[in-house]
Amino acid sequence: MVLNRQILMAGIGVSLIAVFPWPIGFYTFTRIVICGCAAYVALYLFNRNANLWLLGAGLAVLYNPIIPVYLYSKSLWAIINVGTAAFFFFVLNSADEE
Repeated sequence: MVLNRQILMAGIGVSLIAVFPWPIGFYTFTRIVICGCAAYVALYLFNRNANLWLLGAGLAVLYNPIIPVYLYSKSLWAIINVGTAAFFFFVLNSADEE
């Protein structure tokens, strides 16, 4: 499986943009995009036998739009969004080295 850089770039962009205040509908869009990106990364890492696939799967569960996880703290979500972007960036850079 070849890593599609554009999917990860979309996940990074949406994760970082979500740190700012937006209407509630944007956060639903955020959940859909980041959940899809995280599931894609988890599948990619699973196929490469990398243990980090568990982190990708965990992020997909955290951001899933069907049964949403509510943390009720914008600052906590901001930290998680930046961490998600960093994780996607790490996977993107580690795939470039191979």
